[in-house]
Amino acid sequence: MVAAIKGAGLGFVFLASCLAQIQKIEVTVERKTGDQIERTDPNHVFEQGDLVRFRFKSSFSGFLYVMDQSTSGKYLLLFPKEDAGMENRIERNRAYVMPMTDSGWFRVEGPAGHEILYWLVSPASLAGGKTGSFTIPPLPAESEPVSPPMKPRCDDSIFRARGECLDNTAGAKPVSKTSVVPPGLGAVAGQTPRELTVMKSDKKTTIVANQVENAPFFYTFRLAHK
Repeated sequence: MVAAIKGAGLGFVFLASCLAQIQKIEVTVERKTGDQIERTDPNHVFEQGDLVRFRFKSSFSGFLYVMDQSTSGKYLLLFPKEDAGMENRIERNRAYVMPMTDSGWFRVEGPAGHEILYWLVSPASLAGGKTGSFTIPPLPAESEPVSPPMKPRCDDSIFRARGECLDNTAGAKPVSKTSVVPPGLGAVAGQTPRELTVMKSDKKTTIVANQVENAPFFYTFRLAHK
């Protein structure tokens, strides 16, 4: 599982409102080593104890929710949460860091595999009602991990050339019709267009959806670790 420093967890759900027909979200992963902070390839296979965080920007405003299914099978709500930040309203074209605390980081730990982070950006809060209100979505019951667990695998050609372990199955992924999503998010996911385009450039991931405005934006981010 990914445990959070300063009390955050790791998992993801992204919700967004859009004012234009094209919705776009940009995400980068940052890793802290000593006093150094570096942008990391989204396919990078992390080590136990690594400290990571996410920097993101959305082309539309909305309410952000993030949930994680750890490699042990446990579901964690990462955001909004007291140790990761409680204000989940995000504004279009403004850069944010997740967790949204002054010195917040997620610590990589638990069995080797892929953390499945659910990002959801909604045009309205999940609680409904007046603008700005929200409730914590209910956490699903803990499930058993995939057996045998999917272990991260290095791309041999990249490893030989650069010495960096990259797993091509990691990173941002659309939610397909056959994808299993946490209970409570299925209804929202069903309103999200499946046609997402995922692009990677200079270690930054861009997820684009051509869709009508005011639809939820939902995708997963697979974080691989040893």
